[in-house]
Amino acid sequence: MTLRHKILVATAVTMVLVLGLMSASLGVGAYSRANIEHDRVGTLVARVVQEWILSDPTLQRREPPSIDTWVDLSRKLSGSPFFRNWVIVDSTATVVARDPNVENWNQLAANASTAAALKSKRMSVDADRVYFPLQLPSDVGLYAMTCDISKLVVPESYIADTITNVLGVM
Repeated sequence: MTLRHKILVATAVTMVLVLGLMSASLGVGAYSRANIEHDRVGTLVARVVQEWILSDPTLQRREPPSIDTWVDLSRKLSGSPFFRNWVIVDSTATVVARDPNVENWNQLAANASTAAALKSKRMSVDADRVYFPLQLPSDVGLYAMTCDISKLVVPESYIADTITNVLGVM
């Protein structure tokens, strides 16, 4: 192999390595931005439900809410296209309200992430589900909600679109 070929091979290998490192870096950045956006959507969902709770006069009473107390909130959640497969549980993981269309509500109520949201009083997002504590204005009990984030709120693929755009720029 001549010196000329060696230089060309070394240059080509260097260019491929640089392109690979740039692609990997941009891919990691896109993945990070997608996770941040997913967390923002989870926070938005939690805030909407919390505002609905604060605006519901039946949930502002000083006594612990009964099953009938959650009817208005259940109607709002079921009527909204943004919430799917939702379950509200109390501190003992007993379901107090649920989406009438969800069939595996016992599994959703007993989920470890729902229990963690109750214990830590913090929101968490896992794939397409959000888990968050609910604060009643009267502080009569601790509740948590879990729900699927609707595809209307979150586009189907952040990463694929971002990587396509990145490769288009290159």
